[in-house]
Amino acid sequence: MKKRLFMVLICAALAVSTVGCAFNINDMINGGNQNDDDDDDEDDDDDDDHSVSQNSDSMKLYEAFLNGSERLYVDEDKFSYYDIDQEVTVSFFDNPNGYLIEEFLQQVSVNVNKYYYCNMESASYTYIDLGKDGEPELLINTAFYTEYSNINRDYVIKCIDDKLVLCKEFDDEGYRTDGLANEYGLIGGTQNYDDYNTYVVRGYLDADGEYNFWYTRQNSYEGYIFLDYRFEKWAYDRDSYDLYLDIYEFEETGIEDLYYKNYCYCAEIPADAPTNGLDRATNVAEAQAIFDEVGVKLYTRAEIDEMMAAKQSEIGLTDEIASIERSRSDYDWKNLSFDYELVNGITDVYVTNVDELMAAINNKATITLAPGTYNVTEWLVRKIRSGEVEHLYDYDSEFYTTADTDEHIFYNGWDDEPALVIRNVTGLTIKAESPTNPATIVSEPIYYDVIDFVNCGRLALNNLIIGHVEQPESTCSGDVVYLTYCNDVVINGCDLYGCGATGLVLYSSYGIEMRDTVIHDCTYGAVNMNYADLKAYDCTFRDIDGWNLFWMSNSYVSYTDCTFSHLYGNYLDEGGDYNSAYYVNCTMDQDMTDYLTAMQAAGCDWIIIN
Repeated sequence: MKKRLFMVLICAALAVSTVGCAFNINDMINGGNQNDDDDDDEDDDDDDDHSVSQNSDSMKLYEAFLNGSERLYVDEDKFSYYDIDQEVTVSFFDNPNGYLIEEFLQQVSVNVNKYYYCNMESASYTYIDLGKDGEPELLINTAFYTEYSNINRDYVIKCIDDKLVLCKEFDDEGYRTDGLANEYGLIGGTQNYDDYNTYVVRGYLDADGEYNFWYTRQNSYEGYIFLDYRFEKWAYDRDSYDLYLDIYEFEETGIEDLYYKNYCYCAEIPADAPTNGLDRATNVAEAQAIFDEVGVKLYTRAEIDEMMAAKQSEIGLTDEIASIERSRSDYDWKNLSFDYELVNGITDVYVTNVDELMAAINNKATITLAPGTYNVTEWLVRKIRSGEVEHLYDYDSEFYTTADTDEHIFYNGWDDEPALVIRNVTGLTIKAESPTNPATIVSEPIYYDVIDFVNCGRLALNNLIIGHVEQPESTCSGDVVYLTYCNDVVINGCDLYGCGATGLVLYSSYGIEMRDTVIHDCTYGAVNMNYADLKAYDCTFRDIDGWNLFWMSNSYVSYTDCTFSHLYGNYLDEGGDYNSAYYVNCTMDQDMTDYLTAMQAAGCDWIIIN
């Protein structure tokens, strides 16, 4: 049975009551509410008892860190995870010498961009009081924005043995939230799937900066969300799946554990929860019969509350701290300035030779090439011999070679005849300095592509000439530009020429746009597409005597204001289950027009000529 496991951390509302007014860091640092007129206010007295010293040694270290003169140290093992697919441990902070503030923010940006393409737009800080012991901790917030959602990363920093140490990271990504539920260390995490299905995690970051797991809770009205294998024998046979369940865990489950082994089930719908049309008594009775049948205990709400209280006491979380909840917006945040381009890894580089070109390839890099020829083969041969560049494929595992996020250059082919592969790059632009005097990128091995881009996004190639080194009386089997698993690519003002078997090849690549580009004199075809889409504007395809000039399989292409001339072969061939080809205001030889018209007449209604 396919099991559904709702995962993620975040702020959920468990509190019975909310204590105190909006949290203000100035009050905390300066000793609470300074208004002595209201001596009878118990909350004010309580804040005075737990005020934070503004002149503490730890506060001085925090200020030095924020000013760029103190380092923050991170336990690499604590902030890492094991990637099951790659079978490697991925570390998010790996500098044993610690981080100055902008170095830390830069690493945060790198970590976020492992999963998203975005820039850190703002950073701020405030002070908190874990465990309400009067000793301050530093809380830093970083904010990123994508086209789909806002992303926040919060970091708790504590002074331990006269050294600043990162204690905890929280992430908040719109529908999923994760963070401190109050300034004293209560942690709340939740992921809302809809009005009736949520996943909640609660914990406590104590006065020592140590994380303590409290409980998780999944709730569902769908009935089939019995994640324990013991229920499989009847889950598919039920006539109705309308049943409410709360599923709790009070012991944290590791990746090596069975995720359901600590589940505690409760079928009593909480008083503050919607019933979703279920009768409360019937819900419990039906669930009880099912659980009795399979010999699994169904807990009452009172038993769940008792276990929750026992776990709370075990981790040292007081009722006072557990009952306080505040929004992030209630904190007294102060702006933290930083170098925007440095932190976000944005570079703008002018290069004059192939060594400088290859060294500049990175995420969010704009590389401007001086006029001239850049032979990537000569560079690759040197780097392969020195062991600095690996082959794209690990033939022992039959997969791509494992790569860190800062490894972008690989090769195809043989050691002495290598071809360039640019991999795992987002936001890269390579452009010539002058459209009227473009730069030329060449490769020597005619059996391999000039440039392969693998798993790249937001890529731009502007005003470049790209092709193989001309080799007379030879048949080229390598293509010019090959995109694999790429998205959001713009090829503008380029010249893709033979010797090259096909000018542009797209495999599982989407959002590809080509403008004012010429593909010509190739030995096999112009464009080859497999599971891809392409929009071409004002492009020219000419002087190709090949076989399948334009091939597409499960792809979409549109040509607008394009010119097709002196082409010989199959003007369009296709495979797969679906294709769409549009020609809008294009100029083409009569033979090509006749060919496409004949395909339309033969039933290819996916070819549209306007």
